[in-house]
Parts: sequence; C-alpha cells; structure tokens
Amino acid sequence: MALGPDGGQLFRMLADIGRAVGLGQQHVDARVARILSACVAEPALFAGLSLTGSSTCYTRHILEAACGYCVMAIVWLPGQASPIHAHRSWCSLGVHRGVMTETHYFAAASAIRRAGVRELRAGATSHGLADGSGAHQMANLGHEPAISVHAYGVSAERIGVDLNEIWAGAVCQ
Repeated sequence: MALGPDGGQLFRMLADIGRAVGLGQQHVDARVARILSACVAEPALFAGLSLTGSSTCYTRHILEAACGYCVMAIVWLPGQASPIHAHRSWCSLGVHRGVMTETHYFAAASAIRRAGVRELRAGATSHGLADGSGAHQMANLGHEPAISVHAYGVSAERIGVDLNEIWAGAVCQ
C-alpha cells in the first residue's frame, strides 16, 4: 500500500484497530466500531490511495493483513450488494463516503425474514459478533459510489473460507 503525505490518518486508524484487537475478543467488535466512528468519515483518510471499483462486483482493497484479523476498504458502485450472509467471526464496519443500506435477516422455518433496515451515511458504523442465527446484506442503493471500511476477526487470506456463511437460495419474506 503506497500512501501519500497524508497517509498518517490511515496509519493511526489501523494502529488503533490493532491495539483494540490486542485487548482480546470480548467486545472487540464494539471497540473497533468506536475507532471507526471517530475517523472513518475523515475526507483525507485515503489520501494517496487509489481505491477503484468494478462494474461487475464490489471491490475489496486490503488495508491491513495482520495475524488473526484484517481491515479492508470496500468500493461499492451504485446498485452493488453483498449476498445475504452471516459472519463466522466478529465484524465492524464504517462508512467513509456515500450511503450504504444494511438489511438484517433472521431464519424462520423455511424462509428468511427481514428483521430491519438501516441507512448508513458517512461516519456511521455497525458491528457484531459471530452469530449464525442472524445475517445481513450490505448494498449501495444510491446513485453515487460508496466506500466502507470493514474489520474482520480473520486473516485476510482466510476471508473466502472462514468469514461468511452465505444464505444462498433462501426465500426472503
């Protein structure tokens, strides 16, 4: 990751997240969310970085690949959404730019039921511990690109296998 002269804000945020993770697993999601809340909307946070999106899918940019956790910026073009998924580890996220919609779900009998919807604007955060009983979906339903910062309790190289449980093929009601 090559940063310009203003990269200090990002380095401070990543260092603070590292210290919060080092305090242990209890409430780590909330600690990291508080750090994100304090700095994620700073306009110069990503100064010197080229965070590009893709027309085919939201794009992950790894900011920190540490032992046991990772931090990434995700670029969401208008209309892009994650699949409905539960997390197998803690997760904290904050919106840097744009508006994201977070929809929560829970499993009920043979269907998935919507539990609530939140609109997250720059500076807003969300977090949770690993909980297979509930899931969420992130989406950029706006007309402008959005960037969010996500911290997960898994190593970057294990994201594809250890993080998400996709609720594929389920019927939403």
